[in-house]
Amino acid sequence: MENYENIKKIANNCLNCKKPLCVEACPMHNPIPSILNDIKNDHLDMAKDKLFTSSKVTLVCSKLCDFERSCAGKCILAKKGKGIPFYMVEAYLAKSFCENTFVKSQNGKKVAIIGAGISGITCAISLAKDGYSVYLFDKNAQIGGVLTESIPSFRFDKSILINYAKLLDDLGVKVYLNKTLGQDFTLDDLNSFKCIIMALGTQGSRSVLNKTAFLIDGISVLKNIDSYKATFAKKKILVIGGGNVAMDVARTVKRMDAMVHIVYRRDILSAPASKKEITDALNEGIIFDECLAPIKLITENNTNYLEVEKMQLEEHDTHAKKAIIPTGEFRKMTCDYVIEAVGEYPSYEYLEKAIPTFAQNKETILANGYFKYHEQIIFLTGDYLIGASSFAKASAMANKTIKKLEEIT
Repeated sequence: MENYENIKKIANNCLNCKKPLCVEACPMHNPIPSILNDIKNDHLDMAKDKLFTSSKVTLVCSKLCDFERSCAGKCILAKKGKGIPFYMVEAYLAKSFCENTFVKSQNGKKVAIIGAGISGITCAISLAKDGYSVYLFDKNAQIGGVLTESIPSFRFDKSILINYAKLLDDLGVKVYLNKTLGQDFTLDDLNSFKCIIMALGTQGSRSVLNKTAFLIDGISVLKNIDSYKATFAKKKILVIGGGNVAMDVARTVKRMDAMVHIVYRRDILSAPASKKEITDALNEGIIFDECLAPIKLITENNTNYLEVEKMQLEEHDTHAKKAIIPTGEFRKMTCDYVIEAVGEYPSYEYLEKAIPTFAQNKETILANGYFKYHEQIIFLTGDYLIGASSFAKASAMANKTIKKLEEIT
């Protein structure tokens, strides 16, 4: 952890640009130059206030945010390899975030929030501080969502969530755990709430391959690590995907004494995973098989294969993810198991069953971020609204939801 002297040195390097690219690149749009300027002038409380007003999950973002693609990477000094490492400043300031329990006077309104992941926690803290009575429901035994379910311990210290649990308690948020929507309660059970926020995250896993006995879902591996250790030891595992979930799966399985390959249809430079995650995976001995698109799974003569097609990248494509061109060149990769880690998507199955008009109005609802049900207003937020994203983007979406809720209620 950095000390204040080092943090001030970082702040002093900021050029205070007229058009701060770091702010534009930050999903939370944290006022980075202003915060750094406060630190330059030893106005630490002012810096904290600006950061904590902007971000309610700063303890998480300072650890997991892809700073090389956001603030530090977009800093004008990054061209010289000296981008301002704001994440270090954020981590320093975040230490005292959970001590900030100031609550406005009660406004007599109450809100139910379903889902205690990043977006749900953001909404709960914001609304509680604005004087709302907040009731937070989650299907798990503790708050945190994917932070507790599927982020490996080597990447994130989950004890940080204890601080958030205490903060929610200090703010008077009533938390109900082990409560699954559609099983333990329904929307109709919440009819005393005028506003309901659904922050359920993503639930459905994407799949591009035919189902076989040696195909495994990546999220299930991260959620049940101990049950796979004996299965994967000394085996050759192919992990399909190029995002942070794929890196988490590959690095987790590598720790099970397995031989791990990541199979990705583009090259490493085009992978959406953070550069740090990719570098760590390479340093840990994980092999990247680039520009290979999975086609199908085959078992022949008691040997498992992943059939892939070689891809070329469109040279003149200027997008971060260059277009891929099939070559018609196929080959089989031997393996013991294939793990798909190509992302998840939000499932609206419950809403479509519980509210007959939801399916026919889904496009409009997702565009607006809310809809009316009887006398209630139901908001969708975080990944449940925008699909799988970063923690910062999910929290930023939650901020927008809070603003919208306070405007229309």
